[in-house]
Amino acid sequence: MNETELRKLIDLCVTGDITPEQHELLQVELKSNPQARAAFREQLDVEAALRTWAAEDESAGTVTKRQHSAASRSLLARVMLAIAASVAFIAVGWWMWGLRDGNQPQPIVEVPGDAGVNRVVYVGTIGAQHDCVWQDDSTVITGGRFSSRKLSLNSGVAELKFDSGTNVILEGPCEFEILDVGTAKLLAGNVVVHVTELSDGFVLSTPEATIIDEGTEYAVSLGDESTEVHVFDGAILWEPISNDDATATERIESGESRRYSRSQPGRGAGIPIGQRLFVRQIEAEVRNEAGQALLAYDGFENLAGRIQRDRSGFGWSGGWQSGRRGRGQLGEIINTPSDTVFGIERSGRRLLRLSAGEAIVRDFEKPLPLDTGNAYYVSFLLRRSAVNELSESAANEFFELALINDGERTGHRSRKWFTFGITSARQPFIKSVGTIASAARVIDVDEHYFCIGKILVTHDQVTTSFRIYDSSESLDTHEPPAWTVVGSTGPCDFRLAGVRIGTAQDAKYDIDELKIGTTWMSVVATPSDGKKPSENGID
Repeated sequence: MNETELRKLIDLCVTGDITPEQHELLQVELKSNPQARAAFREQLDVEAALRTWAAEDESAGTVTKRQHSAASRSLLARVMLAIAASVAFIAVGWWMWGLRDGNQPQPIVEVPGDAGVNRVVYVGTIGAQHDCVWQDDSTVITGGRFSSRKLSLNSGVAELKFDSGTNVILEGPCEFEILDVGTAKLLAGNVVVHVTELSDGFVLSTPEATIIDEGTEYAVSLGDESTEVHVFDGAILWEPISNDDATATERIESGESRRYSRSQPGRGAGIPIGQRLFVRQIEAEVRNEAGQALLAYDGFENLAGRIQRDRSGFGWSGGWQSGRRGRGQLGEIINTPSDTVFGIERSGRRLLRLSAGEAIVRDFEKPLPLDTGNAYYVSFLLRRSAVNELSESAANEFFELALINDGERTGHRSRKWFTFGITSARQPFIKSVGTIASAARVIDVDEHYFCIGKILVTHDQVTTSFRIYDSSESLDTHEPPAWTVVGSTGPCDFRLAGVRIGTAQDAKYDIDELKIGTTWMSVVATPSDGKKPSENGID
């Protein structure tokens, strides 16, 4: 309702000429709009002053005028009573809602104009959370609504889904101030901002600049002395707050990253590979090192908490999905230890943890044909953890990674899957063409292993092999003369559609650096710290 329409309804109400329909429309506007209530009170003050002046200056009046005046005052009193009742109802409703659900975010925004009445303006919904510890006493629950306020996340990962269509992931420790449905401030820590195609845009401020999106997915890391911006998709504009020079505004494109010092926010510096381990930098390095022979990769870097969407890796069609029929958990993304394993420096990076019977599936960008002469390799880092600290073994602790066929993705295992894994007895195994082969070697708890599986097709027959390296061994630059396990040979008449990773109910495994390629070196190369696999497998 515009100002002209509002003034007209108020005038009709004051004069007593308002219809029931107009009266109801005015009530709705007064209940929802504090500016309308202020205008109404102003008009009442003017009307009261005019009536006082008229009463003092007029010695007598007709019966008709007095009756009209009484009718007007009666209607006016009824309107004011209705408005007061409506305001009271709203206030009591908010108070009762707060008592009913103590886990709702605390009301922050106050609507001016009505003393003692707080009105919460919600701007979004709390999405997925994992291991979140919030600084304030109020519990922020998944699915709850949030308003304009400051959030302090001590640890864990949480997703904010703004009503505008923008999703923001907070990684603790993080301080984040929500201003409205399309604006926020990052005060400390790391966030990932995904401005979806439905969003009206999002503006994120840091202490030294304003970041404006152009259809974007990007990450911001705010440190004590500098801020880093990493653009995964689209582009952003970086506008320094303290710099009067308009040319200091910088446009950062997809795949680019910059570091800005707090003292000179107008001078961004490109960040070398490996400085800040957001996903796109790592993926570009892996792809460049392996070349076209590397078909798919996932380092689980651009994920937080529970796996979601298709943000990590390349060579895939969509994201990870549950490998169980119906709905299931999708694993957990955790920070890696600050160590170097098999030439991979992992400080500040992430990995996938599967446990308690979890299973996930992801499709390749293009199915892989099992034609004569084709060979495919799959590699991954693996670490088995003890589920029970008092016991290193359990009855049901197997792990499996399967290359699955084009028609079956969930449910029971298929004879057409090629599975590489670890039995509950901690022995490496292969299952191919419905037959299982295992080795006597035992996998230790809390040790890292580099696992490589091979599928070779010759004359419409498939042969599988599995090689496992422990941390005392160097990775070979060529296929080894002997494998840890060699599987059965059998016919094949299908294509490989994707990867399925799963664990048994009592198991807990960490998986990282998943690669699928057409050559040995495409899945073995570890370029992160410049080390190369030895020529003969001996240090």
